[in-house]
Amino acid sequence: MPSGADIPILRATAGSNADKVSAAFDDNERSIWVSRDKSLDDAWIEFEIEPTEVKELQMKMGDFRRKSYPVEIYADGTLIWRGYTPKSLSYIHIPVGKKAQKIRYKCRQSKCP
Repeated sequence: MPSGADIPILRATAGSNADKVSAAFDDNERSIWVSRDKSLDDAWIEFEIEPTEVKELQMKMGDFRRKSYPVEIYADGTLIWRGYTPKSLSYIHIPVGKKAQKIRYKCRQSKCP
């Protein structure tokens, strides 16, 4: 895909709050998916796409100006990024640079956006 192009999401699943997964990619900045479970094992959301070269992820986190969240990003089950999300006035950009069919965002704390 051309740089900067949106990649269509075919399906999304989550470890918790699964009925709200569409809020994570609906282009409405006021809707949000949040992991509501207290178990870290369930603090994840996964997006299935056509096999595509993913250059970067763009995310806007809850309370993004004041908080940073410990997250892991996986492409087809392989850890590709681990760290704290930067505080931001807008979207954050996480480089991926990998062909993938599934992208999983996993929070390393419970109740994480």
